[in-house]
Amino acid sequence: MDIKVIWVADHSSFTVQSHVHDFYQLALVRKKGGYIIIDGVKYEVLPDQVYLMKKGVMHGMERVDDMRLIEVKFIASGEGFIKHLNALPVVFSLEKYPLMKNMLIQTVKEGLSGKGYSNETASSALKIFFATAIREFIKDLPPESLDTQGNKVNYGKTGYVNNDILILNLKSYIEENLHREITLQELADKVYFNPTYFIRRFKILWGLAPMKFVNRVRIEKAKRLLIASNLSVSQVAEKCGFKSLHYFS
Repeated sequence: MDIKVIWVADHSSFTVQSHVHDFYQLALVRKKGGYIIIDGVKYEVLPDQVYLMKKGVMHGMERVDDMRLIEVKFIASGEGFIKHLNALPVVFSLEKYPLMKNMLIQTVKEGLSGKGYSNETASSALKIFFATAIREFIKDLPPESLDTQGNKVNYGKTGYVNNDILILNLKSYIEENLHREITLQELADKVYFNPTYFIRRFKILWGLAPMKFVNRVRIEKAKRLLIASNLSVSQVAEKCGFKSLHYFS
């Protein structure tokens, strides 16, 4: 399974004439107020509904009131994944799937953030969304699939999907605890992995080893504080968890 996010939006949508493109697009409804037309069928947009516009399929939008959508455009590859992606229903509800909804929101949030590795993080969140959607909405899906390295894995309750969600959510935990020392063992314990295996999964999702990622988050916060606050260099270093002012400088 491979996904690359190429465009995201969280906006009041507008009328779009029917058209076709060579990538995939999905929309999550924040606020109803119009219609989405897919392959000649007109669907009323309803809150928490996902509308999947597949590659090469005619689609458009008709705004009536203040129709607010989360939208994601992406490129997908991998023969098995494409088969499952195309087998998903065009419209499905996330009302009973808060984790899936959160992954879509995270996809757009990261895509719009402009931070380091934002595109990789957005693509990883969308990958988890679709892994879960395929498992939930395709009833004849075999119990085994392939991970990003082509290895067979089981997507049960203790499988990669749930743990990867926890790994993605570690960023918030790291940001909240930057003022103190954060250890590799501490992060691994949060997602119930041993440190060696945790490092491998973390690098797949974030593109960096865990402690290098922590240091990058520290530096990003420090830059923001140096630009936008009246704190001294030593105070910024302390707030961001740098023990040595010399090292921070």
